Amino acid sequence: MQANYPLKQQSNSLPTLNTVTLPELYDTVYRPSLTLIEDFLYSGVYLFVGPPKIGKSFFMAQLAYHVATGTKLWNFDVKQMEVLYLSLEDDMPRLQKRFARMFGVDTNANLHLCTNSSSLSRGLEKQLDVFLQEHPGTKLVIIDTLQKIRELSSSNYSYSQDYLIISKLKEIAARHNICLIVVHHTRKMEADDRFEMISGTNDLISLIYDNYKDFSIQKLQAIPRISKPRIFDLLKTPSILLEVIPCFEHKIGRNKLCPCRSGLKYKRCCGK
Repeated sequence: MQANYPLKQQSNSLPTLNTVTLPELYDTVYRPSLTLIEDFLYSGVYLFVGPPKIGKSFFMAQLAYHVATGTKLWNFDVKQMEVLYLSLEDDMPRLQKRFARMFGVDTNANLHLCTNSSSLSRGLEKQLDVFLQEHPGTKLVIIDTLQKIRELSSSNYSYSQDYLIISKLKEIAARHNICLIVVHHTRKMEADDRFEMISGTNDLISLIYDNYKDFSIQKLQAIPRISKPRIFDLLKTPSILLEVIPCFEHKIGRNKLCPCRSGLKYKRCCGK
């Protein structure tokens, strides 16, 4: 049985509830999640958030390059796939300097770069659909940043606005079975919970990027839906790469609250 069910229509052309029976549910073969980076990155939508000027775009460039080339990221195996990187706060000369600084003259045609696009409500969905149909091997799309694809109707963003944006991005990711990462900023004001420092509202949170008092050390907190939560300390090198040698993973105490924010202790939640 196929996993797609058309909407049932009433005589007045209004769609009715799209239901399946339990036997139909069990008999349906659904498409499995796509693994891009083993135990780290899968198909779906991620928010990658952190303070301004911390180096989020540099890390996105590194992530894009590793997936495009299929080279290991730290100790994680990476599957080689095409990548679309929408670096919407940059221009091509700036990207050229950044990638040359990070990776030298090594090139790879799997990495597609773009510095302009429509907002989500004014054509971005169509632009992504066309590109992904023309490049079916593309399985990672990075949008840097969320602010650039939002509708600038006011300076205050509501939960409903963010919810609609994330819902639309999730539809795109599911339709093409891709991983879609959206870069976003944390608020300038401090909060005990880093999740509360995300600008606007936070319907979906997956990756928190922050620094210590020593600004050469970065902390990456990953909250994927499939694998266990992970916290890493990363050291930025002169080439702005986050290398594997000085990187280590924090051990989450079993009696600590789970980073996924369930309210349960880690041992009774993701640490089972």
